[in-house]
Amino acid sequence: MATTRTLTRMFRIGVSLVPDPAPDRSPEQAFAMLAIAWPAVAHCTLDTPVVEGDTLVYPAIKPPAQTKGAAGGRRASTRAAKGREDAETQSALAALDAWADADSTATFNPTLHGVVGSTLIRLHNARPSLADPFRIPMP
Repeated sequence: MATTRTLTRMFRIGVSLVPDPAPDRSPEQAFAMLAIAWPAVAHCTLDTPVVEGDTLVYPAIKPPAQTKGAAGGRRASTRAAKGREDAETQSALAALDAWADADSTATFNPTLHGVVGSTLIRLHNARPSLADPFRIPMP
């Protein structure tokens, strides 16, 4: 004989389990009511529910992070663009590996060493300026 049980609906926001504010409404409507107390919920979506004991838990999924400069706020990625990016990435990595393996990066350059050394010595022996730039008041 089959028995039925009533599951309590809850929402998982981050690591918190939040009780359902309106069990008589749809999960989306009840979740929208939580936006008053949880402002970040307004941007989240509900994932498929998971049964945990006697509760039906709806996880809240945060939207992906966006960066400035992405076209339209979101970056439209197509398979062709992704393939081109992967090829460009592989090409850049190969060029970097070739540069790192080149003999010229590991040799001592006496001219460069002399110029850098003399510049550092001149900077060390230079007279300090009369006005400390950190003491000049900012407008």
